[in-house]
Amino acid sequence: MHRTLPNGASHDEIDHRNLAQGSSLVAAVVPTPNPPADELLPSADQELVTYVSPQAPAKSRTLPGTAAHSQPLGVVAQVLVAWLPLGVILAEYLIAQLVNGRLSHRLQQGDLNALGFPLHITEPVTIDRWLFGELPTSSLQSWLYSPSGPQWHDAVASVVYFSHFWVIPLVAVVLWFRDKSLFRSWVGSVLLLTTIGVGIYILYPMSPPWLTSTLGITDAVHRISDYGWEYLHLETVGSWLASSQDNSNPVAAMPSLHAASAVLLTLFLWRRVGVINRVMLATYSVLMALTLVYTGEHYVVDVAAGWATAGIAFFGWSTLQRLTRQPGWFSARSSVPTRPGQDPADRGGYHDSSSSRAGRHCQCGRIRVHGQWSGADHQPATSAHTPVTTWRSRMTAAGIPGR
Repeated sequence: MHRTLPNGASHDEIDHRNLAQGSSLVAAVVPTPNPPADELLPSADQELVTYVSPQAPAKSRTLPGTAAHSQPLGVVAQVLVAWLPLGVILAEYLIAQLVNGRLSHRLQQGDLNALGFPLHITEPVTIDRWLFGELPTSSLQSWLYSPSGPQWHDAVASVVYFSHFWVIPLVAVVLWFRDKSLFRSWVGSVLLLTTIGVGIYILYPMSPPWLTSTLGITDAVHRISDYGWEYLHLETVGSWLASSQDNSNPVAAMPSLHAASAVLLTLFLWRRVGVINRVMLATYSVLMALTLVYTGEHYVVDVAAGWATAGIAFFGWSTLQRLTRQPGWFSARSSVPTRPGQDPADRGGYHDSSSSRAGRHCQCGRIRVHGQWSGADHQPATSAHTPVTTWRSRMTAAGIPGR
């Protein structure tokens, strides 16, 4: 007997819509003697389980206006949303540069940025001298810097300094293709790190060693982070870096996000790599710290503040994930609510019938009310039929309104 659902859709139409989703579905409702028409649509406490039969695959068609037809647009939207935090990071740097822009033309202790926060020049000099007796940057440059031409260690310093600009996006790309959950965790950690750092740039603008030296407060300090590219015969890279630095925020010294990013990478990958890679990560963090001090970009206190910021960002983001019980940003699994008493594995999507639901008797096309199957002859499902999804998520995807 051909039955029609209350919204006027026949079972054939439902199957047609399900086929539009790219799945081979078999949905049947076990009839009862002369049931009312509205009982054919499951209520909130019922669950219609649909199945896919791998032995009888059917050809699927994509109809205009269906979810499958709009799938490419959905993929593009997911990519844009996933990578949006990196765009937010660039916007944060731009905001800090606009706020502190006026300080690049007037370098005096106590000058105010656009939000009224004063410039700090002498404090880091005092701290570094108190810790080491003299300014570490001046000491390193007096030992290693040669005005006559760059040496091999200058090349190493330039490469290490420049690596900051490509390591973060490179790790993001690799994780994007290998593990979306780790990708979301990495991008979230970097976003939190940058937000904290840029916020401090605005609240506590501070002059770096090379800029303080131009005021005569310290001994001569040269800005040589691009100096080693000449040794590598890559003057174009050095020129591009120098030009970018001229147009950047000159008082973004506290904390050092170069040092912070290297430590964040080390913390993030530490438990996921072997001993050799751990040594390499730790070495990279130390080399970045030495590079920043030697090239006149940061004080030691800036580097220490950057390491602390990395720890706060890493453990802060990990704690946030545990509190929200999400494996990463915009988790599809965690975004599907469960009904009271429902197994979390039943929140929709594909799952293994041998998981926590093992032991339940599965019935093709039957209605389960309060955990009990309607109809007689409760037989376990065979291996030819595998549960795919709950009735509510499937009927919503097919465009069939529920009660």
